[in-house]
Amino acid sequence: MERYLAALRAEVSAPERIKFTAPCLLLHGLWSGSWMWQAVAGALSQRGWECWALDLRGRPGSRPVTAIGTIRLEDYVADITDATQGLWAPPVIWGHGLGALLAMLTAAEIQPRALILLAPLLPRTWGAGIRPPFPLTNLAAVPALLWNRPLHPPRSSVARDFLFNTLPSTLQTQLHRQLQPDSGAVARTLTRGQVLLPDTQPRCPILIVRGSEDRMSSPAVVQYLTSRFRADCREYPHRGYWLTVSDLAERLVADVHRWLIQSLGELLLIPQEDDA
Repeated sequence: MERYLAALRAEVSAPERIKFTAPCLLLHGLWSGSWMWQAVAGALSQRGWECWALDLRGRPGSRPVTAIGTIRLEDYVADITDATQGLWAPPVIWGHGLGALLAMLTAAEIQPRALILLAPLLPRTWGAGIRPPFPLTNLAAVPALLWNRPLHPPRSSVARDFLFNTLPSTLQTQLHRQLQPDSGAVARTLTRGQVLLPDTQPRCPILIVRGSEDRMSSPAVVQYLTSRFRADCREYPHRGYWLTVSDLAERLVADVHRWLIQSLGELLLIPQEDDA
């Protein structure tokens, strides 16, 4: 079901009966959109979660922009902060890649119930061992980074090695066709710019989710987040960067659902007698 939050398109997956006191807000990463969460949102709604998979500005049907290459990281942060004002309660935020960084940057303002950070991408300035992934530093990306041009999706061979490794070739082809240009200005901020650390540590449970074969989000990123924010971590063996595909979605949702119940307890549950 298509809805809008602050002029941003959202794909909403609603259960027959909402069982939890927070919705889930799902934030996509570079080159993607709300479509990447379809399998995860479906599995969550079956468990009683209401899910809002957001499309940030510049995506089809969402807030239009004149030049996607000029979108700043701060613009995406403003999108998310504004969008959450339309939700009925502070959400559990899921973020993938760049979306995980955006979840952290907005946490102080939004006060989410929990953060689920899948394959997070972090600015290189946040830690000595954090290095930008190859798709953001290769020659094909240079014009976008230098002159705020559209950052086009990696060519199929690069996407196969860095975004979709461990996935079947037919699925790689299908996913690559859905990718779209993103912001060169945002990519430059990740690779060369200064992104201030959050002034305050998020006051909510944080879970880092990573594939053991991830070539975009390095182990140094996980080490940094678990140390600085005392986050929990779950790693899936033989998995890469793209963790939201259908064959993993049910297992991923079951694991995260269990962690949320353990972390937030009974306050997360809507008593049945309160349901209409």
